[in-house]
Amino acid sequence: MVAIQDLHGSLEPKLDAFTVGINLLCADLKKVTEKVTNAETDFAWLQSTSKRVEDQVQFLTAEHEKIMARLEDQAGRGGETTSE
Repeated sequence: MVAIQDLHGSLEPKLDAFTVGINLLCADLKKVTEKVTNAETDFAWLQSTSKRVEDQVQFLTAEHEKIMARLEDQAGRGGETTSE
């Protein structure tokens, strides 16, 4: 019985230290999880913004092409203008 008490007495500080270590790891894991969640949110926002920018670039490119076609058409007719 004394041997079991001695073993328990010698293991208790190690178990306490192990518990503290596990608690610190859990706290670190929580911080990492929060950062990953924030990164996922940021990435989703970037994807959405990128899509909007891409759509805007396509729209502006199409508008530019229309304007250039009109200018070329006017230049081909000697600068005449037509109303649309």
